[in-house]
Amino acid sequence: MKKNSRCDLNTCLMCKLTLKEWRPAIESHKRNFIAKKGEVSTN
Repeated sequence: MKKNSRCDLNTCLMCKLTLKEWRPAIESHKRNFIAKKGEVSTN
């Protein structure tokens, strides 16, 4: 299985689980983060 590191509002976990009404807000404010297993970000 190939992992998709970009959000296209259909395949990422967050967009799959949110209501369709929230997708325009997600699209206008989204940021893609790539983290390695065990890596912690403190932004």
